[in-house]
Amino acid sequence: MKTKKFAFLFFCALFLLMQNLYSRQTNDSLKYYIALIKKPKGVSSLIEAYSYLQKDKRTSLLKNQYIRAAYELSHISIVEFNLGAYYNSENSAIEGLVLLDSLSNNKLTIPYRIALLNNLGKIKRHFKDYKKSLEYYHKMLDLSFSNNDKGIAHNNIGVVYMYDKKYKLALDEFQKGYIHNNKTKYDEETIRSLDNLGFVQSKLNIIDGLPNMMKVLEIRLKNKNSSVFASYKHLVEYYSDRKNIKQALFYANRAYNFSKAFNSSPMLEQALLSLITLGEFQYANEYSDVVEKRKSEGLKAANEFAAAKYDYTKEQHKRKEAELREAKTNFQNLLFLLGIILVVLVSGFVFYILRTRHKKEKLKTRFDTERQISKKLHDEVANDAFSLMSKMQSDPNTQKELIDNLEQIYLKTRDISKANAALDVSQNFDDLLKDLIAGYKTKNVNIFTRNISEISWNSIENLKKETLYRVIQELMTNMKKHSKASMVTLQFKKIKNKAVITYVDNGVGCKLKYGNGLRNTENRMEMAGCTITFESETNKGFQATLTI
Repeated sequence: MKTKKFAFLFFCALFLLMQNLYSRQTNDSLKYYIALIKKPKGVSSLIEAYSYLQKDKRTSLLKNQYIRAAYELSHISIVEFNLGAYYNSENSAIEGLVLLDSLSNNKLTIPYRIALLNNLGKIKRHFKDYKKSLEYYHKMLDLSFSNNDKGIAHNNIGVVYMYDKKYKLALDEFQKGYIHNNKTKYDEETIRSLDNLGFVQSKLNIIDGLPNMMKVLEIRLKNKNSSVFASYKHLVEYYSDRKNIKQALFYANRAYNFSKAFNSSPMLEQALLSLITLGEFQYANEYSDVVEKRKSEGLKAANEFAAAKYDYTKEQHKRKEAELREAKTNFQNLLFLLGIILVVLVSGFVFYILRTRHKKEKLKTRFDTERQISKKLHDEVANDAFSLMSKMQSDPNTQKELIDNLEQIYLKTRDISKANAALDVSQNFDDLLKDLIAGYKTKNVNIFTRNISEISWNSIENLKKETLYRVIQELMTNMKKHSKASMVTLQFKKIKNKAVITYVDNGVGCKLKYGNGLRNTENRMEMAGCTITFESETNKGFQATLTI
Protein backbone atom coordinates (compact mmCIF):
# COMPACT_ATOMS: atom_id res chain seq x y z
CA MET A 1 0.00 0.00 0.00
CA LYS A 2 2.82 2.39 0.93
CA THR A 3 4.57 1.59 -2.37
CA LYS A 4 1.43 2.49 -4.36
CA LYS A 5 1.00 5.73 -2.41
CA PHE A 6 4.66 6.66 -2.99
CA ALA A 7 4.34 5.89 -6.73
CA PHE A 8 1.19 8.04 -6.98
CA LEU A 9 2.89 10.98 -5.24
CA PHE A 10 5.98 10.55 -7.42
CA PHE A 11 3.95 10.72 -10.66
CA CYS A 12 2.00 13.75 -9.37
CA ALA A 13 5.27 15.53 -8.57
CA LEU A 14 6.70 14.53 -11.96
CA PHE A 15 3.58 15.86 -13.75
CA LEU A 16 3.77 19.19 -11.91
CA LEU A 17 7.50 19.43 -12.63
CA MET A 18 6.96 18.77 -16.36
CA GLN A 19 4.11 21.29 -16.47
CA ASN A 20 6.27 23.91 -14.72
CA LEU A 21 9.18 23.15 -17.06
CA TYR A 22 6.92 23.52 -20.14
CA SER A 23 5.54 26.82 -18.83
CA ARG A 24 9.08 28.11 -18.16
CA GLN A 25 10.25 27.06 -21.64
CA THR A 26 7.26 28.84 -23.22
CA ASN A 27 7.98 32.03 -21.26
CA ASP A 28 11.69 31.82 -22.13
CA SER A 29 10.82 31.42 -25.83
CA LEU A 30 8.52 34.43 -25.67
CA LYS A 31 11.25 36.54 -24.06
CA TYR A 32 13.72 35.40 -26.73
CA TYR A 33 11.49 36.45 -29.63
CA ILE A 34 10.52 39.75 -28.01
CA ALA A 35 14.24 40.54 -27.65
CA LEU A 36 14.74 39.52 -31.28
CA ILE A 37 12.10 42.05 -32.36
CA LYS A 38 13.77 44.82 -30.38
CA LYS A 39 17.17 44.01 -31.93
CA PRO A 40 16.51 42.08 -35.16
CA LYS A 41 19.31 40.31 -37.01
CA GLY A 42 17.54 40.87 -40.31
CA VAL A 43 14.19 40.37 -41.99
CA SER A 44 14.27 36.59 -41.46
CA SER A 45 14.56 37.04 -37.69
CA LEU A 46 11.48 39.30 -37.68
CA ILE A 47 9.50 36.75 -39.70
CA GLU A 48 10.63 33.96 -37.38
CA ALA A 49 9.45 36.01 -34.38
CA TYR A 50 6.17 36.80 -36.17
CA SER A 51 5.42 33.09 -36.81
CA TYR A 52 6.14 32.16 -33.19
CA LEU A 53 4.00 34.98 -31.77
CA GLN A 54 1.03 34.13 -34.01
CA LYS A 55 1.05 30.49 -32.84
CA ASP A 56 1.58 31.42 -29.20
CA LYS A 57 -1.20 34.02 -29.41
CA ARG A 58 -3.63 31.32 -30.54
CA THR A 59 -2.61 29.13 -27.59
CA SER A 60 -3.06 32.08 -25.22
CA LEU A 61 -6.58 32.71 -26.58
CA LEU A 62 -7.53 29.04 -26.17
CA LYS A 63 -6.43 29.27 -22.53
CA ASN A 64 -8.30 32.60 -22.08
CA GLN A 65 -4.98 34.31 -21.32
CA TYR A 66 -6.12 37.59 -22.88
CA ILE A 67 -3.44 39.80 -21.32
CA ARG A 68 -0.65 37.59 -22.69
CA ALA A 69 -2.39 37.52 -26.10
CA ALA A 70 -2.65 41.34 -26.08
CA TYR A 71 1.07 41.58 -25.20
CA GLU A 72 1.87 39.29 -28.14
CA LEU A 73 -0.37 41.31 -30.47
CA SER A 74 1.46 44.53 -29.55
CA HIS A 75 4.72 42.95 -30.77
CA ILE A 76 3.05 41.34 -33.81
CA SER A 77 1.91 44.88 -34.67
CA ILE A 78 5.52 46.14 -34.35
CA VAL A 79 6.82 43.42 -36.70
CA GLU A 80 4.11 44.15 -39.25
CA PHE A 81 4.90 47.88 -39.11
CA ASN A 82 8.65 47.26 -39.56
CA LEU A 83 7.93 45.02 -42.57
CA GLY A 84 5.67 47.63 -44.17
CA ALA A 85 2.34 45.87 -43.51
CA TYR A 86 0.85 49.02 -41.96
CA TYR A 87 -2.84 48.06 -42.19
CA ASN A 88 -2.11 44.63 -40.72
CA SER A 89 -0.19 46.37 -37.97
CA GLU A 90 -3.17 48.61 -37.20
CA ASN A 91 -5.58 45.65 -37.15
CA SER A 92 -3.34 43.69 -34.76
CA ALA A 93 -3.09 46.64 -32.36
CA ILE A 94 -6.88 47.14 -32.41
CA GLU A 95 -7.42 43.39 -31.84
CA GLY A 96 -5.21 43.64 -28.75
CA LEU A 97 -7.22 46.58 -27.38
CA VAL A 98 -10.50 44.72 -27.99
CA LEU A 99 -9.16 41.76 -25.97
CA LEU A 100 -8.23 44.07 -23.10
CA ASP A 101 -11.65 45.75 -23.27
CA SER A 102 -13.25 42.36 -22.61
CA LEU A 103 -11.46 42.27 -19.24
CA SER A 104 -12.28 44.31 -16.16
CA ASN A 105 -10.49 47.65 -16.31
CA ASN A 106 -7.76 47.03 -13.76
CA LYS A 107 -4.18 48.15 -13.36
CA LEU A 108 -2.82 44.90 -14.84
CA THR A 109 -4.05 45.85 -18.33
CA ILE A 110 -2.68 49.43 -18.33
CA PRO A 111 0.92 48.72 -19.51
CA TYR A 112 -0.43 46.65 -22.43
CA ARG A 113 -2.98 49.33 -23.38
CA ILE A 114 -0.19 51.92 -23.39
CA ALA A 115 1.96 49.78 -25.72
CA LEU A 116 -0.94 49.19 -28.14
CA LEU A 117 -1.95 52.88 -28.17
CA ASN A 118 1.68 53.79 -28.81
CA ASN A 119 1.68 51.49 -31.87
CA LEU A 120 -1.54 53.01 -33.20
CA GLY A 121 -0.23 56.55 -32.73
CA LYS A 122 2.92 55.64 -34.69
CA ILE A 123 0.88 54.03 -37.52
CA LYS A 124 -1.41 57.07 -37.87
CA ARG A 125 1.64 59.37 -37.85
CA HIS A 126 3.09 57.32 -40.72
CA PHE A 127 -0.12 57.88 -42.69
CA LYS A 128 0.12 61.60 -41.80
CA ASP A 129 -3.20 61.38 -39.98
CA TYR A 130 -1.82 63.67 -37.28
CA LYS A 131 -5.19 64.32 -35.62
CA LYS A 132 -5.85 60.62 -35.02
CA SER A 133 -2.24 60.04 -34.04
CA LEU A 134 -2.48 62.74 -31.37
CA GLU A 135 -5.75 61.22 -30.15
CA TYR A 136 -4.07 57.85 -29.51
CA TYR A 137 -1.03 59.45 -27.87
CA HIS A 138 -3.23 61.55 -25.56
CA LYS A 139 -5.11 58.39 -24.51
CA MET A 140 -1.72 56.84 -23.82
CA LEU A 141 -0.76 59.89 -21.72
CA ASP A 142 -4.03 59.67 -19.71
CA LEU A 143 -3.21 56.07 -18.75
CA SER A 144 0.44 56.80 -17.88
CA PHE A 145 1.46 56.92 -14.23
CA SER A 146 5.23 56.53 -14.30
CA ASN A 147 7.54 59.38 -15.31
CA ASN A 148 9.02 57.16 -18.01
CA ASP A 149 5.61 56.46 -19.64
CA LYS A 150 4.62 60.13 -19.39
CA GLY A 151 7.96 61.17 -20.88
CA ILE A 152 7.52 58.81 -23.85
CA ALA A 153 3.94 60.01 -24.44
CA HIS A 154 4.94 63.70 -24.39
CA ASN A 155 7.88 63.01 -26.68
CA ASN A 156 5.64 61.14 -29.17
CA ILE A 157 3.11 64.00 -29.15
CA GLY A 158 5.99 66.41 -29.75
CA VAL A 159 7.18 64.36 -32.73
CA VAL A 160 3.70 64.55 -34.31
CA TYR A 161 3.68 68.34 -33.90
CA MET A 162 7.23 68.48 -35.28
CA TYR A 163 6.21 66.47 -38.39
CA ASP A 164 3.26 68.85 -38.78
CA LYS A 165 5.72 71.80 -38.44
CA LYS A 166 3.93 73.10 -35.34
CA TYR A 167 7.22 73.77 -33.57
CA LYS A 168 5.91 75.83 -30.63
CA LEU A 169 3.49 73.05 -29.63
CA ALA A 170 6.26 70.50 -30.18
CA LEU A 171 8.62 72.54 -27.98
CA ASP A 172 6.17 72.45 -25.06
CA GLU A 173 5.74 68.67 -25.35
CA PHE A 174 9.49 67.96 -25.65
CA GLN A 175 10.16 70.09 -22.56
CA LYS A 176 7.58 68.10 -20.57
CA GLY A 177 8.96 64.83 -21.92
CA TYR A 178 12.52 65.76 -21.01
CA ILE A 179 11.48 66.76 -17.46
CA HIS A 180 9.67 63.45 -16.90
CA ASN A 181 12.42 61.31 -18.43
CA ASN A 182 15.14 63.15 -16.55
CA LYS A 183 13.46 62.24 -13.26
CA THR A 184 14.03 58.55 -13.84
CA LYS A 185 17.55 58.06 -15.19
CA TYR A 186 19.73 59.40 -17.95
CA ASP A 187 18.80 56.73 -20.49
CA GLU A 188 18.20 56.65 -24.24
CA GLU A 189 14.65 58.00 -23.86
CA THR A 190 15.96 61.04 -21.97
CA ILE A 191 18.63 61.58 -24.63
CA ARG A 192 16.02 61.27 -27.41
CA SER A 193 13.72 63.87 -25.82
CA LEU A 194 16.69 66.26 -25.32
CA ASP A 195 17.78 65.79 -28.95
CA ASN A 196 14.22 66.50 -30.19
CA LEU A 197 14.00 69.47 -27.83
CA GLY A 198 17.28 70.89 -29.18
CA PHE A 199 16.15 70.38 -32.79
CA VAL A 200 12.83 72.20 -32.26
CA GLN A 201 14.63 74.96 -30.34
CA SER A 202 16.89 75.40 -33.36
CA LYS A 203 13.84 75.68 -35.63
CA LEU A 204 12.53 78.45 -33.37
CA ASN A 205 15.99 80.10 -33.23
CA ILE A 206 16.29 79.48 -29.48
CA ILE A 207 19.94 79.71 -28.45
CA ASP A 208 19.88 76.47 -26.43
CA GLY A 209 19.10 74.41 -29.53
CA LEU A 210 22.62 73.73 -30.80
CA PRO A 211 24.21 73.14 -27.34
CA ASN A 212 21.53 70.58 -26.52
CA MET A 213 22.03 68.73 -29.82
CA MET A 214 25.82 68.75 -29.37
CA LYS A 215 25.44 67.45 -25.82
CA VAL A 216 23.34 64.58 -27.10
CA LEU A 217 25.83 63.80 -29.89
CA GLU A 218 28.65 63.59 -27.37
CA ILE A 219 26.69 61.13 -25.20
CA ARG A 220 25.64 59.01 -28.18
CA LEU A 221 29.18 58.78 -29.52
CA LYS A 222 30.27 57.40 -26.15
CA ASN A 223 27.42 54.85 -26.19
CA LYS A 224 28.18 53.88 -29.82
CA ASN A 225 24.61 53.01 -30.87
CA SER A 226 22.50 53.60 -33.97
CA SER A 227 20.93 56.79 -32.58
CA VAL A 228 24.17 58.65 -33.46
CA PHE A 229 22.75 58.84 -36.99
CA ALA A 230 19.69 60.80 -35.73
CA SER A 231 22.03 63.40 -34.19
CA TYR A 232 23.99 63.76 -37.45
CA LYS A 233 20.75 64.14 -39.39
CA HIS A 234 19.49 66.91 -37.08
CA LEU A 235 22.81 68.77 -37.28
CA VAL A 236 22.82 68.54 -41.09
CA GLU A 237 19.38 70.15 -41.16
CA TYR A 238 20.41 72.76 -38.53
CA TYR A 239 23.37 73.99 -40.62
CA SER A 240 21.45 73.69 -43.91
CA ASP A 241 18.75 75.99 -42.49
CA ARG A 242 21.50 78.53 -41.74
CA LYS A 243 23.13 78.14 -45.19
CA ASN A 244 26.32 76.88 -43.55
CA ILE A 245 27.00 74.30 -46.29
CA LYS A 246 30.50 73.50 -45.04
CA GLN A 247 29.29 72.39 -41.59
CA ALA A 248 26.23 70.70 -43.10
CA LEU A 249 28.52 68.68 -45.39
CA PHE A 250 30.76 67.84 -42.46
CA TYR A 251 27.90 66.12 -40.61
CA ALA A 252 26.44 64.68 -43.82
CA ASN A 253 29.77 62.93 -44.46
CA ARG A 254 29.82 61.79 -40.83
CA ALA A 255 26.33 60.34 -41.33
CA TYR A 256 27.44 58.66 -44.58
CA ASN A 257 30.49 57.02 -42.98
CA PHE A 258 28.45 55.95 -39.93
CA SER A 259 25.76 54.31 -42.07
CA LYS A 260 28.45 52.44 -44.02
CA ALA A 261 30.08 51.21 -40.83
CA PHE A 262 26.70 50.30 -39.35
CA ASN A 263 25.72 48.53 -42.59
CA SER A 264 22.27 50.07 -42.65
CA SER A 265 20.62 50.60 -46.06
CA PRO A 266 17.90 52.97 -44.74
CA MET A 267 20.52 55.18 -43.04
CA LEU A 268 22.76 55.09 -46.12
CA GLU A 269 19.89 56.14 -48.36
CA GLN A 270 19.13 59.17 -46.15
CA ALA A 271 22.82 60.13 -45.85
CA LEU A 272 23.33 59.98 -49.64
CA LEU A 273 20.20 62.07 -50.21
CA SER A 274 21.54 64.71 -47.81
CA LEU A 275 24.89 64.81 -49.66
CA ILE A 276 23.23 65.15 -53.06
CA THR A 277 20.92 67.87 -51.71
CA LEU A 278 24.04 69.75 -50.54
CA GLY A 279 25.50 69.58 -54.07
CA GLU A 280 27.59 66.41 -53.88
CA PHE A 281 26.20 64.95 -57.13
CA GLN A 282 28.96 62.36 -57.41
CA TYR A 283 26.92 60.24 -55.01
CA ALA A 284 23.96 60.08 -57.41
CA ASN A 285 24.82 56.65 -58.85
CA GLU A 286 25.46 55.17 -55.44
CA TYR A 287 22.17 56.64 -54.24
CA SER A 288 20.36 55.04 -57.18
CA ASP A 289 21.96 51.68 -56.41
CA VAL A 290 20.98 51.91 -52.74
CA VAL A 291 17.41 52.80 -53.65
CA GLU A 292 17.20 49.80 -55.99
CA LYS A 293 18.75 47.58 -53.37
CA ARG A 294 16.25 48.85 -50.81
CA LYS A 295 13.40 48.16 -53.18
CA SER A 296 14.74 44.66 -53.81
CA GLU A 297 15.18 44.06 -50.07
CA GLY A 298 11.68 45.41 -49.43
CA LEU A 299 10.21 43.17 -52.12
CA LYS A 300 12.06 40.16 -50.74
CA ALA A 301 10.90 40.98 -47.21
CA ALA A 302 7.34 41.45 -48.46
CA ASN A 303 7.45 38.07 -50.24
CA GLU A 304 8.88 36.29 -47.19
CA PHE A 305 6.34 37.96 -44.96
CA ALA A 306 3.51 37.07 -47.37
CA ALA A 307 4.74 33.46 -47.39
CA ALA A 308 4.80 33.41 -43.59
CA LYS A 309 1.26 34.83 -43.48
CA TYR A 310 0.15 32.32 -46.11
CA ASP A 311 1.59 29.42 -44.11
CA TYR A 312 -0.11 30.70 -40.98
CA THR A 313 -3.42 31.24 -42.82
CA LYS A 314 -3.16 27.78 -44.38
CA GLU A 315 -2.54 26.29 -40.95
CA GLN A 316 -5.52 28.23 -39.58
CA HIS A 317 -7.68 26.97 -42.46
CA LYS A 318 -6.68 23.35 -41.78
CA ARG A 319 -7.34 23.81 -38.09
CA LYS A 320 -10.76 25.33 -38.78
CA GLU A 321 -11.61 22.47 -41.13
CA ALA A 322 -10.63 20.02 -38.38
CA GLU A 323 -12.67 21.98 -35.86
CA LEU A 324 -15.66 21.98 -38.23
CA ARG A 325 -15.35 18.22 -38.72
CA GLU A 326 -15.12 17.76 -34.97
CA ALA A 327 -18.07 20.08 -34.43
CA LYS A 328 -20.08 18.17 -37.05
CA THR A 329 -19.25 14.85 -35.37
CA ASN A 330 -20.10 16.29 -31.97
CA PHE A 331 -23.38 17.65 -33.34
CA GLN A 332 -24.27 14.25 -34.82
CA ASN A 333 -23.39 12.58 -31.52
CA LEU A 334 -25.49 15.17 -29.71
CA LEU A 335 -28.45 14.51 -32.03
CA PHE A 336 -28.05 10.77 -31.46
CA LEU A 337 -27.88 11.31 -27.70
CA LEU A 338 -30.90 13.63 -27.81
CA GLY A 339 -32.74 10.97 -29.84
CA ILE A 340 -31.98 8.36 -27.18
CA ILE A 341 -33.03 10.74 -24.40
CA LEU A 342 -36.23 11.57 -26.30
CA VAL A 343 -37.03 7.87 -26.76
CA VAL A 344 -36.37 7.23 -23.07
CA LEU A 345 -38.50 10.23 -22.05
CA VAL A 346 -41.36 9.26 -24.36
CA SER A 347 -41.14 5.64 -23.18
CA GLY A 348 -41.11 6.82 -19.58
CA PHE A 349 -44.04 9.12 -20.20
CA VAL A 350 -46.04 6.38 -21.93
CA PHE A 351 -45.16 3.97 -19.12
CA TYR A 352 -46.26 6.56 -16.55
CA ILE A 353 -49.56 7.19 -18.38
CA LEU A 354 -50.24 3.46 -18.73
CA ARG A 355 -49.26 2.83 -15.11
CA THR A 356 -51.45 5.68 -13.90
CA ARG A 357 -54.31 4.49 -16.07
CA HIS A 358 -53.78 0.95 -14.77
CA LYS A 359 -53.85 2.22 -11.18
CA LYS A 360 -57.04 4.16 -11.81
CA GLU A 361 -58.64 1.18 -13.53
CA LYS A 362 -57.52 -1.04 -10.65
CA LEU A 363 -58.96 1.39 -8.10
CA LYS A 364 -62.21 1.70 -10.09
CA THR A 365 -62.41 -2.10 -10.25
CA ARG A 366 -61.85 -2.19 -6.49
CA PHE A 367 -64.63 0.33 -5.92
CA ASP A 368 -66.95 -1.64 -8.24
CA THR A 369 -66.12 -4.84 -6.38
CA GLU A 370 -66.78 -3.16 -3.03
CA ARG A 371 -70.11 -1.90 -4.33
CA GLN A 372 -71.07 -5.40 -5.53
CA ILE A 373 -70.13 -6.87 -2.14
CA SER A 374 -72.10 -4.09 -0.45
CA LYS A 375 -75.16 -4.81 -2.60
CA LYS A 376 -74.92 -8.55 -1.93
CA LEU A 377 -74.56 -7.93 1.82
CA HIS A 378 -77.60 -5.64 1.76
CA ASP A 379 -79.78 -7.65 -0.59
CA GLU A 380 -79.00 -11.13 0.66
CA VAL A 381 -77.37 -11.26 4.10
CA ALA A 382 -78.88 -8.17 5.75
CA ASN A 383 -82.40 -8.76 4.40
CA ASP A 384 -82.32 -12.44 5.43
CA ALA A 385 -81.03 -11.53 8.90
CA PHE A 386 -83.77 -8.88 9.28
CA SER A 387 -86.46 -11.35 8.11
CA LEU A 388 -85.24 -13.97 10.60
CA MET A 389 -85.20 -11.43 13.44
CA SER A 390 -88.78 -10.39 12.63
CA LYS A 391 -89.98 -14.04 12.75
CA MET A 392 -88.15 -14.70 16.02
CA GLN A 393 -89.55 -11.58 17.65
CA SER A 394 -93.09 -12.76 16.81
CA ASP A 395 -92.38 -16.10 18.55
CA PRO A 396 -92.48 -15.63 22.36
CA ASN A 397 -90.34 -18.69 22.94
CA THR A 398 -87.36 -17.24 21.08
CA GLN A 399 -84.43 -16.39 23.32
CA LYS A 400 -83.75 -12.65 23.67
CA GLU A 401 -79.93 -13.13 23.58
CA LEU A 402 -80.12 -14.79 20.19
CA ILE A 403 -82.26 -11.95 18.85
CA ASP A 404 -79.72 -9.38 20.15
CA ASN A 405 -76.82 -11.20 18.46
CA LEU A 406 -78.72 -11.32 15.22
CA GLU A 407 -79.41 -7.59 15.54
CA GLN A 408 -75.66 -6.91 15.97
CA ILE A 409 -74.94 -8.99 12.85
CA TYR A 410 -77.58 -7.03 10.96
CA LEU A 411 -76.17 -3.65 12.09
CA LYS A 412 -72.57 -4.63 11.13
CA THR A 413 -73.75 -5.89 7.78
CA ARG A 414 -75.66 -2.64 7.21
CA ASP A 415 -72.57 -0.56 8.18
CA ILE A 416 -70.36 -2.53 5.79
CA SER A 417 -72.93 -2.08 3.05
CA LYS A 418 -73.23 1.61 3.76
CA ALA A 419 -69.44 2.10 3.87
CA ASN A 420 -69.04 0.59 0.41
CA ALA A 421 -72.28 1.69 -1.21
CA ALA A 422 -72.28 3.52 -4.54
CA LEU A 423 -71.49 7.25 -4.32
CA ASP A 424 -72.50 10.13 -6.57
CA VAL A 425 -69.56 12.52 -6.16
CA SER A 426 -70.20 14.51 -9.33
CA GLN A 427 -72.53 17.04 -7.63
CA ASN A 428 -72.37 18.91 -4.28
CA PHE A 429 -69.35 16.99 -3.03
CA ASP A 430 -68.81 19.40 -0.11
CA ASP A 431 -72.35 18.63 1.16
CA LEU A 432 -71.65 14.91 0.80
CA LEU A 433 -68.48 15.30 2.93
CA LYS A 434 -70.32 17.38 5.53
CA ASP A 435 -73.01 14.69 5.85
CA LEU A 436 -70.33 12.00 6.21
CA ILE A 437 -68.48 13.93 8.92
CA ALA A 438 -71.68 14.90 10.76
CA GLY A 439 -72.59 11.21 11.06
CA TYR A 440 -69.65 10.66 13.42
CA LYS A 441 -70.41 13.58 15.69
CA THR A 442 -71.78 12.60 19.14
CA LYS A 443 -72.24 14.26 22.50
CA ASN A 444 -68.79 12.96 23.46
CA VAL A 445 -67.02 13.77 20.16
CA ASN A 446 -66.84 17.32 18.73
CA ILE A 447 -65.89 17.57 15.04
CA PHE A 448 -64.83 20.84 13.39
CA THR A 449 -64.32 21.50 9.69
CA ARG A 450 -62.57 24.55 8.20
CA ASN A 451 -62.79 25.97 4.67
CA ILE A 452 -64.40 22.87 3.16
CA SER A 453 -66.32 25.04 0.68
CA GLU A 454 -63.21 26.95 -0.46
CA ILE A 455 -61.98 23.98 -2.47
CA SER A 456 -63.09 23.97 -6.12
CA TRP A 457 -64.42 20.39 -5.99
CA ASN A 458 -65.81 20.48 -9.55
CA SER A 459 -62.21 20.81 -10.91
CA ILE A 460 -61.16 17.54 -9.19
CA GLU A 461 -61.83 14.27 -11.01
CA ASN A 462 -64.49 11.96 -9.56
CA LEU A 463 -62.11 9.07 -8.83
CA LYS A 464 -60.00 11.28 -6.57
CA LYS A 465 -63.08 12.65 -4.78
CA GLU A 466 -64.44 9.14 -4.16
CA THR A 467 -61.01 8.07 -2.87
CA LEU A 468 -60.90 11.09 -0.53
CA TYR A 469 -64.41 10.29 0.73
CA ARG A 470 -63.48 6.67 1.51
CA VAL A 471 -60.21 7.60 3.24
CA ILE A 472 -61.93 10.24 5.45
CA GLN A 473 -64.59 7.61 6.19
CA GLU A 474 -61.84 5.16 7.25
CA LEU A 475 -60.15 7.80 9.43
CA MET A 476 -63.44 8.69 11.15
CA THR A 477 -64.32 5.01 11.67
CA ASN A 478 -60.89 4.30 13.20
CA MET A 479 -61.30 7.38 15.45
CA LYS A 480 -64.70 6.14 16.63
CA LYS A 481 -63.49 2.60 17.31
CA HIS A 482 -59.96 3.10 18.66
CA SER A 483 -58.79 6.64 19.39
CA LYS A 484 -61.08 7.65 22.31
CA ALA A 485 -60.86 11.20 20.90
CA SER A 486 -63.09 13.99 22.17
CA MET A 487 -62.19 16.50 19.43
CA VAL A 488 -61.47 16.13 15.72
CA THR A 489 -60.45 18.87 13.26
CA LEU A 490 -60.54 18.63 9.47
CA GLN A 491 -58.90 21.60 7.73
CA PHE A 492 -59.11 22.10 3.96
CA LYS A 493 -56.56 24.25 2.08
CA LYS A 494 -55.70 25.01 -1.52
CA ILE A 495 -51.92 25.05 -2.07
CA LYS A 496 -50.96 25.89 -5.66
CA ASN A 497 -53.02 23.43 -7.75
CA LYS A 498 -53.49 20.89 -4.97
CA ALA A 499 -56.16 20.39 -2.31
CA VAL A 500 -54.60 19.57 1.07
CA ILE A 501 -56.75 18.14 3.88
CA THR A 502 -55.35 17.86 7.39
CA TYR A 503 -57.04 15.49 9.84
CA VAL A 504 -56.15 15.90 13.55
CA ASP A 505 -57.65 14.24 16.65
CA ASN A 506 -56.72 14.36 20.34
CA GLY A 507 -57.08 10.65 20.92
CA VAL A 508 -54.71 8.18 22.53
CA GLY A 509 -52.59 8.03 19.38
CA CYS A 510 -50.30 5.14 18.65
CA LYS A 511 -46.79 4.14 17.67
CA LEU A 512 -47.00 4.06 13.88
CA LYS A 513 -46.65 0.60 12.40
CA TYR A 514 -47.48 0.22 8.76
CA GLY A 515 -49.73 -2.78 8.90
CA ASN A 516 -52.51 -3.67 6.50
CA GLY A 517 -54.74 -0.76 7.55
CA LEU A 518 -52.32 2.11 6.93
CA ARG A 519 -50.75 0.38 3.95
CA ASN A 520 -54.16 -0.15 2.31
CA THR A 521 -55.03 3.50 2.86
CA GLU A 522 -51.72 4.60 1.31
CA ASN A 523 -52.22 2.24 -1.64
CA ARG A 524 -55.76 3.53 -2.19
CA MET A 525 -54.48 7.13 -2.29
CA GLU A 526 -51.48 6.27 -4.50
CA MET A 527 -53.60 4.46 -7.06
CA ALA A 528 -55.74 7.58 -7.40
CA GLY A 529 -52.64 9.77 -7.91
CA CYS A 530 -52.87 11.23 -4.38
CA THR A 531 -50.69 11.07 -1.26
CA ILE A 532 -51.25 10.62 2.47
CA THR A 533 -48.85 10.93 5.40
CA PHE A 534 -49.37 10.00 9.06
CA GLU A 535 -48.01 11.44 12.31
CA SER A 536 -48.74 9.98 15.74
CA GLU A 537 -47.25 9.18 19.10
CA THR A 538 -48.76 7.39 22.06
CA ASN A 539 -51.02 9.74 24.09
CA LYS A 540 -50.33 12.62 21.67
CA GLY A 541 -53.17 12.19 19.21
CA PHE A 542 -53.23 11.27 15.54
CA GLN A 543 -52.68 13.36 12.39
CA ALA A 544 -53.02 12.60 8.70
CA THR A 545 -52.32 14.89 5.72
CA LEU A 546 -54.05 14.11 2.45
CA THR A 547 -53.00 15.77 -0.82
CA ILE A 548 -55.08 15.42 -3.98
